Amino acid sequence: MLIVTQGPVPHTNLPPNASTEPLEFEFDGRKVIGGLIKIDLAGVKDMLDWQDDGYYYTCGGQLEKDELLKIPGKLTQGVS
Repeated sequence: MLIVTQGPVPHTNLPPNASTEPLEFEFDGRKVIGGLIKIDLAGVKDMLDWQDDGYYYTCGGQLEKDELLKIPGKLTQGVS
């Protein structure tokens, strides 16, 4: 399972006590700085959270950290 979100405001459905680890990874052909959020809730292990060009993104699911970090590099920014 993989969940990806994009929107003009930050994702608000994250647990308030979730810990975030700052990370740099690739998105849409360039490096971005975001966070790895430990979730372990409702089938979601971890989520990545980042902002780029006025949009906020998350992706997460039932993936190990190394697998999850590969996902944003395969995504491109969509226009909503």
